[in-house]
Amino acid sequence: MKKFLKPKGFWIHVWILSPIFRFLLRFTVKRGIFNVVVNGRDNVPATGPVIVASNHLSYADPPCLWGALRRNAVFMAAKELWYNPLFGWVLILMRHIPVDRKSRKSGEKAKKKFLGHLRAGGMGIIYPEGKISKTGELLAFKRGVYDLALESGALVVPGGVVGTNRLLPLRSKKINRREPVTMNFGEGIFARDFASAESFLTELRLRIQALSGQELEEEKEE
Repeated sequence: MKKFLKPKGFWIHVWILSPIFRFLLRFTVKRGIFNVVVNGRDNVPATGPVIVASNHLSYADPPCLWGALRRNAVFMAAKELWYNPLFGWVLILMRHIPVDRKSRKSGEKAKKKFLGHLRAGGMGIIYPEGKISKTGELLAFKRGVYDLALESGALVVPGGVVGTNRLLPLRSKKINRREPVTMNFGEGIFARDFASAESFLTELRLRIQALSGQELEEEKEE
């Protein structure tokens, strides 16, 4: 089994590597290597604590988001992404935050790191569904994004990704670089403005649905 390398903190070289990596991603778009369009980028504040909450269709989502943003951002997601041969090494090198969904201890540790970054005025990326949607539907959201937003006071900017599931389909190593991808960013919301986690998550999910054009997965009865 592969050894899993966990991040040990936010090192200063991360903030050097991140702009370089984002520049390279934008360069591929400008040169026509990839076909990516970004809408609503002005909805992402240039300063202050921000959480970008996006739908999740493909392993291509993280690099597309990094390239679309104009700020350094810390990424938190399921640790399985760190094993991806295409960009797992980048996640390790840049000290992003993996989460073992089966370990409460791992979740608490990741949350602490993420909160520390937000409280320092940084920006973070999170996928509220908690995993890639295999059906293309927008899955139910986990409560974590609400707790992080409420505790940090961060603005939550909804993101809608379209087309990454065709750019890099699940269970495929082939990159269909000519497939068009659209990154949409909507108006942000604050968790403190909602009476409950449920009302916040409902509103956030509807906003992301409007940006991504996905169908909502039907709630499963217990």
